[in-house]
Amino acid sequence: MKKILTLVLLASFGVASEGENYDIIERTLNFALFVAILYYLIADKVKAFFVGRTQGIIDEHEKVQNRLKETKLAKQEAEKRLEEAKKHAADILATSKKENAIFNDKIVAQMESDIKALEHQYVALQNFEQRKVTSEIVDKVMRDVLSNENMPLDNELMTHIILKKVA
Repeated sequence: MKKILTLVLLASFGVASEGENYDIIERTLNFALFVAILYYLIADKVKAFFVGRTQGIIDEHEKVQNRLKETKLAKQEAEKRLEEAKKHAADILATSKKENAIFNDKIVAQMESDIKALEHQYVALQNFEQRKVTSEIVDKVMRDVLSNENMPLDNELMTHIILKKVA
């Protein structure tokens, strides 16, 4: 400020040497007085405006930082849940594989049991059919032998005929 005032005064001496009368000093003093009054009236408001703006920027920065921290915490929590979900999925997969193996073993055992039962039933049915056929053949032979009156009936001959038909 002092440099400006000195510069203005030096300029006024140069103009004064020309011989003309200017009121530069009065105008400079009026201007300085105007600036001082203007500074007195608005300095607090301008200062308050900039302080408020600075505080607003600081508050907004803090909000952004808080949101950033919350986001980081949420991300970490989500990553933890993801890891837990992966472990849980791996456990479920292992359990399902074990259950599948057990289920397959049970099915194989049941099928083997069913096959054995069917084989046993087949053998029993085969024996039954064989006895039935044998009985029918014996019955037929006996009717033929008994119906034929010219044929002598001795035990040896009858046994021989039955064995021949059955075989």
